[in-house]
Formats: sequence, C-alpha cells, structure tokens
Amino acid sequence: MKDNFFFKTAFLSVCFYPIAMRGGPMESPYVAGHERKTSIEQGYAKIEIGMNPKQVEECVGNPDEVNPLYEPKIKNPKQTGIAYWYWIERRQETGNANERGEKVVRVSFDLKNQVTAVDHWGF
Repeated sequence: MKDNFFFKTAFLSVCFYPIAMRGGPMESPYVAGHERKTSIEQGYAKIEIGMNPKQVEECVGNPDEVNPLYEPKIKNPKQTGIAYWYWIERRQETGNANERGEKVVRVSFDLKNQVTAVDHWGF
C-alpha cells in the first residue's frame, strides 16, 4: 500500500511539475493587451546574452510561463536551465505553431541563471 502511494505521488509530481512552475496552463485563445504586447515586442530586443532573470524582467516584465529546459536526450535528460515564455497571441490550443497562431518570445537561461538564447516566433 505504501509503495502504491509513493508511486502515485511521484507520478503526479512529475506530470504536474511544469504546470506548477508556471502557475497554470496557458488559456487559448489568448491575446495580450496593447501595453503587454508593446512591452514584449520592444523589450525582448534589449535582452543580452549573460543577463540574469531580474535584468530580463526589467526589459519585458514578468514571464507568462516558466518551464525547465532539458538536454536533448530521450532517456534521462538532465536539466540544463529554465525558459521564460512571453505570450503575445495564441489562437488555439492544438496543432503546430503555425496552426495555433502563436506569437511568442522564449528566453533561455542556463543553470547559472544567465541568458543563453532569445528566440521569437510569429512576428
């Protein structure tokens, strides 16, 4: 009985860890307000490699999602950092990025909390 409880607890923790990290799944459809959209579109260009999370937040504000990043392995990947996601638009929840109509900025950090990459899609 204890083994079963431990297994269920571990399983649920792993399944819901990314949701807990970001405070809940992104609702679709979603469109950022004018002020938020402008802040993201103008602020992401100010982000530089090596910045820390506080400096990034000064450029674009608080992220909409924070998720762990893992090395590109299939079995037992190690966490390599975190990603801040800034959403401008998402028309639907399913499909590829084009079908979902996503406009988004992703800021990647390493385990030392330094920016390693800034990517954007849809604009």
